[in-house]
Amino acid sequence: MSRRPCKPCLRGYRHPGRAWSFAQRSAAVTTLLPELMGRKARLWESVVGLTLYAAVLCAPVAVAWVAVPQFGFLASVLIPALQVPADDVEPAPVPTAAPKPELSPADWEARLAQAAALPDAERLALLLGAGKAANNAEDSDAAMRHYRAAWAIAQHLPTRDLRRIDALEGLASLVEPEAERVALLNQIVDELTAPQGEERLRVAWAKEQLSYGELAPAAQVALLQDAVRLRSAASPAQDPMLLGTRLMLARALEGANDPLAAETELTTRIESLALPERGDRTREALHRGVQRVSAQVDLAWFLMAHQRHADAQRTVSVALASLPAQITVSWVYPQQQALEAAVWAEVLAPSTTELRRRWDAYDASRKQGFGGGRPTLAHEADRAVVAQALKDAGILAQAQRSMAQVRAQLTRRPALCEAPAPSAQINWRQPQQNVRRRVLQASGNCNN
Repeated sequence: MSRRPCKPCLRGYRHPGRAWSFAQRSAAVTTLLPELMGRKARLWESVVGLTLYAAVLCAPVAVAWVAVPQFGFLASVLIPALQVPADDVEPAPVPTAAPKPELSPADWEARLAQAAALPDAERLALLLGAGKAANNAEDSDAAMRHYRAAWAIAQHLPTRDLRRIDALEGLASLVEPEAERVALLNQIVDELTAPQGEERLRVAWAKEQLSYGELAPAAQVALLQDAVRLRSAASPAQDPMLLGTRLMLARALEGANDPLAAETELTTRIESLALPERGDRTREALHRGVQRVSAQVDLAWFLMAHQRHADAQRTVSVALASLPAQITVSWVYPQQQALEAAVWAEVLAPSTTELRRRWDAYDASRKQGFGGGRPTLAHEADRAVVAQALKDAGILAQAQRSMAQVRAQLTRRPALCEAPAPSAQINWRQPQQNVRRRVLQASGNCNN
């Protein structure tokens, strides 16, 4: 089966500027408006006015709740999200100059319409920009058209000119025939022999893409080892792209039956993310702390897959100890990741002493998070697993009710019920998924 990655839904973190948040703007308006509009309202005027306002405001919401089946789900996610504390970080520095506005695909098209008489270098820049914008907007046909036109110009440039590589990368990210894609990626590698500087990152990217093909494990490992080496020479140890490639390499090493080397890569990821100094309120420190906890969770699942339950429990305990006292927006998901791993490190172990405490903490974190504790089939299956391990009939009855409630809302057989498809991709959470599937099958929630 193809292992070519899908396009990520997210493009990465954006550092906020100095703009006020919604909460700050609301507080300022609430404070200043009475002074700007004249006398403050009397008590009875406020009550009548607010009642009328609430009726007008809530009427569309009530209609949407009935008319839109997904509205309840969206509300259950958005409302709790507004209650999660904001990150406690230092304000971003004031930019010295206003950032250039990002051009839309239509803006690029308009510029290209006037570009026929421009020199080749200027037209190439426009075509590359238009191709990137169209690709980001998921308009593959327009992106391919622009990148092919860009290559028609760029192919005449000197071999190591990075504008050639820009065009080749754009084409390689879009072409459908696997053989053509591989040829383009190999062309990038061949043109940038003995890469230096930014060239290292370009070759690393090409080797990472090549590693997704139908390859022997040893060939995949070699490609990813090269990519890690190149990124390590061009980027700091905590660079997110380098950390991601190390995780890919760890999975490839596992697939090549070298778990010791895989563990080394997972451990290196953690060691690359030094704990921020106490009192460091920079956003970079926040991101590093979050990434470190996620890396520790990855190692814990690896250890569980190898039945090293005591090591997994210790790793998860270290991750949990790294969480801040107050969970803010950026910490909600890492906390849940760590607590989920803590629960399963107890569930999969031969004996458990901490399961109830771990489960209570995990269940509470979900209720306080973005979803407001809305039941999901996976979480309720976990509840049933925990109930069986604890021999707690009350928790089991709650799990069964919630699983039936969630299942009744689904129109097709849950994906959790399906046996894993054959894949060369290593999944260290397979033991968890196998237990979940058995629980759902035994409870009748896998029936059509």
